[in-house]
Amino acid sequence: MGKETLKKKKGKIAYKIYAALIILLGFLILGMSIVILFRTRSIEIDGLEYTSDKEVAEWVEKDKKAVNTLYLLWKYNMQNPTLLPFLEDVRASLTSPWSVRLEVREKKAVGYISGGDACYYFDKEGLVVFKSEVPFEALPCIEGMEVKDMELYRKLKIADENVFEHILDVIQLLKKEKLKPDRILIDKKNVLLYFGGICVELGSGSYAVKVMQLPAALEKLDGQTGTLQMKHYNEDSKYLSFRKSDPTEETAASDENGTQDNTDSEDMPAEDETADLGEDIFEEE
Repeated sequence: MGKETLKKKKGKIAYKIYAALIILLGFLILGMSIVILFRTRSIEIDGLEYTSDKEVAEWVEKDKKAVNTLYLLWKYNMQNPTLLPFLEDVRASLTSPWSVRLEVREKKAVGYISGGDACYYFDKEGLVVFKSEVPFEALPCIEGMEVKDMELYRKLKIADENVFEHILDVIQLLKKEKLKPDRILIDKKNVLLYFGGICVELGSGSYAVKVMQLPAALEKLDGQTGTLQMKHYNEDSKYLSFRKSDPTEETAASDENGTQDNTDSEDMPAEDETADLGEDIFEEE
């Protein structure tokens, strides 16, 4: 009986060792399959508008573990990795065991400043998200804002932060009304918008009520050239003033002579404005 019991015990031990080896072999095969089958062979980037796919792909590949597609799936869907400064979000999906598609969302540029031989595009936080030698027509050029320094992936160093806040307010309101000015000029805190041959003087406040009137006013002024005066317009106003002229020449002349009118709304009564906001919205001077 003793020998028979010992033999059974040895058989059980051998069976357990054998089972353990099978399980270990299974894990080794699974591990090798993951390493070989899910080895990253291609990375597809979707969603970029301003930056190159190559730049983002090279950034992803700097992570040594990015050689595995399952790791990339885990990293960009389950974790909160540090992203490139111009990226808002990254999500990963597998198109095959060895191919990854990254859906990226860039930080949205709201405008740009021309500096030297390049255009510097900034987001709503003032971060320079990218630069280009060629301006993008979909975004307005901001002129007249005193900027001490512009550097890619750094916040703009602006002499007067209040001016930048004015710009952001105006840009957001224009976006809401689906208006895209060719350029936005800042003369101290006076905001001027240029739509083709029309210059709109918004002044330094009450932007919401002013911008709300712009679509109808610009539609009636289509094809004309001149200045639409809205510096002193508010929700109680009944008049707007439009003066036929070349606003570009006028602005250049006033800048040269230092005589541009920067009077705040309280310095000029609304009665001095000459356009009726009735059926015709305004009359031309």
